[in-house]
Amino acid sequence: MTANEQLKNLYQKLFAQKAVLTKAPPLTLDVTNISPNDFPTEQALQEVKQIISYLLGIKDVDTITPEHALSICQKAYAEQPFWKEVILDYLDYQNKLEDITLQTESQKLSQDGQAILERIQRLETENQTEVQSYAEQIEAAGFPIDARKLIQNYLNMAAYDPTKAYAELIQNPAYFSPLKTHDKDGKELLSPSQARAENKRLGQFLTKLIA
Repeated sequence: MTANEQLKNLYQKLFAQKAVLTKAPPLTLDVTNISPNDFPTEQALQEVKQIISYLLGIKDVDTITPEHALSICQKAYAEQPFWKEVILDYLDYQNKLEDITLQTESQKLSQDGQAILERIQRLETENQTEVQSYAEQIEAAGFPIDARKLIQNYLNMAAYDPTKAYAELIQNPAYFSPLKTHDKDGKELLSPSQARAENKRLGQFLTKLIA
């Protein structure tokens, strides 16, 4: 039974007792011939809440916990099984509504999480494509540097401080990746002065490459 069907059944039980509930809030819907799909849920629920509050002797059932409502019900209607069952039906309905809400929220969180993951993956793919493109151009120009590392580190800094990152890139690109001044055997490839000149030349190259 769906929550909507459960509410309709509960409303019908109460409506059938209108003659007894003379001092209770009014029940205005004759729902006998209304299908669950056409059932005026909001109005019916408000009227049911008012009746349940009346039966429990409180102003608003929404202001107390289900445990408190159950305690009042068991004490006040221990010898009146019909009214006890009506109140228990209402508490069961509210519990079902809460379960539905939690399931909906859980599904939304899952969908949101998946969307974020997909966006991160897309950005990572775009980032790697960008890194590869710039690195290939730097390598083609023959600069003695790990071009992929340079661009990746630059993009990492640019994500949170683009102004500083760009200034470092064009003024001191070796900040992001050191120039290769020696080969694997330790032989000097660039003297300190040559390294400074190459660093400056690379900065000028990057100024045009990354406008």
